[in-house]
Amino acid sequence: MKVNWAANPEANMHTSGSVSFATHQSKLEKELKQPPTFQEVFDKTHKKKGTDQYISDRAREVAESYSQQMTEKYVGEEEQLQLDPEVWVAASGAQKKGHVYGFGHSMDTSRVLSGTLSSASQTSAFTTAGAPGSFIGWRGRRRARGRGFKIFISLLLLLWTFYYYCVVDIFIIVVDILLLLCC
Repeated sequence: MKVNWAANPEANMHTSGSVSFATHQSKLEKELKQPPTFQEVFDKTHKKKGTDQYISDRAREVAESYSQQMTEKYVGEEEQLQLDPEVWVAASGAQKKGHVYGFGHSMDTSRVLSGTLSSASQTSAFTTAGAPGSFIGWRGRRRARGRGFKIFISLLLLLWTFYYYCVVDIFIIVVDILLLLCC
């Protein structure tokens, strides 16, 4: 693995550190008071802090190419998609080992690129929690499933406890009635 990293040092470069892309996206949304575009999140995570310089030539080239292609594709339209996966892949290059440059590991690349999203839902593909291509990603969905499972188990235990005590109470009442009748 070290050999792979040494062969292509720019492949995994970003400035987000241990902060997830979802967190950056959320902070940007609060800052801008609107959902950020994929380009804005990419810029936030691929530019040096305090400057307007990209961390690598590849990041700069991909961002500039994507911006130019989006402008050309959506010329005359008021709103552009937050993420146009076809344009991004054209700008960043084809998938390698199931990943597209700039998507990171938090986006469901196969669903975004396969076209299973309608064009209407692609505009919010990376802002809607749990949506295919969402920045929530597989870890967030796994945590959400875990919370749901915990809630389910809690409710199950509550119902079982209620049932157990009701049965015990009914049994005690029946025994008391039988004792009263017999005596």
